[in-house]
Amino acid sequence: MEIINNLGGIFRFTYGWVRQSEAQRLYVRVFLMNMVAVLVALLGFAFLFGGVMAAALPSSYSSSADASMSKWFSAFTGLGIAGVIVGFLLMVLAALISTYYNVLPTFSALRAKGLETVQWDRGKLLGYICFVIVDFFYTALSLLDKRGLAVVVAFWLCLLLAVFSPMHAAFGLLTVVLAFAYFIVIIYNAMRLYAGLPIYLSKGMSITESLGQSWELTKDKAFAVFGLSLVLGLTWAIPIMVVAMGVELVMQVVVLMGFVGLAVSGPGAILVGVILFVLLYMAFRMLVNVLMTFVMTYLMVGIYDQLLQEKSGAKSAPMPRAPRPSEAAANEAGEEMPEPAPRRAAPRGAPKAAPRKGGRR
Repeated sequence: MEIINNLGGIFRFTYGWVRQSEAQRLYVRVFLMNMVAVLVALLGFAFLFGGVMAAALPSSYSSSADASMSKWFSAFTGLGIAGVIVGFLLMVLAALISTYYNVLPTFSALRAKGLETVQWDRGKLLGYICFVIVDFFYTALSLLDKRGLAVVVAFWLCLLLAVFSPMHAAFGLLTVVLAFAYFIVIIYNAMRLYAGLPIYLSKGMSITESLGQSWELTKDKAFAVFGLSLVLGLTWAIPIMVVAMGVELVMQVVVLMGFVGLAVSGPGAILVGVILFVLLYMAFRMLVNVLMTFVMTYLMVGIYDQLLQEKSGAKSAPMPRAPRPSEAAANEAGEEMPEPAPRRAAPRGAPKAAPRKGGRR
């Protein structure tokens, strides 16, 4: 299968964005906005937790440590129950910010392959969220595969019978067996719908049309897509995670050594050190997460482009030879060109033909 034979080309595409200045700037932009989303989420958590603690703890616990924490959060928010609402809205805003900017690498990868994309704006964000939800249900419920749908129905039916039926032991055992089949169905559906997002963002189709075209595009290629995405994904994920763990270990050692020095300065210095370490750790983890987002996104688009090439036969079909003038004239006249007679080699020892007189010198 050509998609497997072109594994090297897809792998090179997954890190080709590192040499592109536009993609580099996008990486920094996505990283910074994800950090903003984290800070907004932390602020929302402070509002949410402060409001919940202020409303939940009675005044009789005013001398306890929990109540003191409640007072601190209540003083920070100053909203009480309204802080819960404000905190929830801030956390939703943080999720929207992160989602909006984490989709941008997909557009970068599609443009790198020369594919057209839809206009991405804040209005399209709702459509993307709906796509993720619909894609989840199509994958989990196997809505495009009747055989998989039968497994899904059988699994949930046996699960209900295992809970409410007197024969719960037998149905429980059958549910465990069907759980393995259900897992395979989910993996199969996920691979068949693997190209749904690139299609949705490049061709501007509806959600169901994008998923349907992905289902047709990956026909008889689901396990090839699974193997390719698994091998290349692990090829990138394992080294990145190993390096990240090493850097985190060094950071922890340095921070512990710093805490020993800060202990002399008092608890205030230790608190500042803890806050700086947490911020530095979150920034490093975000760098790694955004890197994995770029790599996996470019991998997805690279596989999608290879599927398109296999469907169109752009690489496998040979270029036809241009007809000669005599062949073109014969084709227009509706005549068949006679096959040229094979040239025979002259026997050894035969005299060479004398040159014709009057020829060009």
